[in-house]
Amino acid sequence: MKIELPEPLTCLRCDYEWTPRIEEVTICPKCKSAKWDVPKEEK
Repeated sequence: MKIELPEPLTCLRCDYEWTPRIEEVTICPKCKSAKWDVPKEEK
């Protein structure tokens, strides 16, 4: 029996890549940013 793994996600804030265990990810597990899917603004 083959288990389907979800696609790896990448945090746009800290560039961390992980495979989520849940369907809806709310924060990056490394930097804990809630805006992990929004690019960081350059000043």
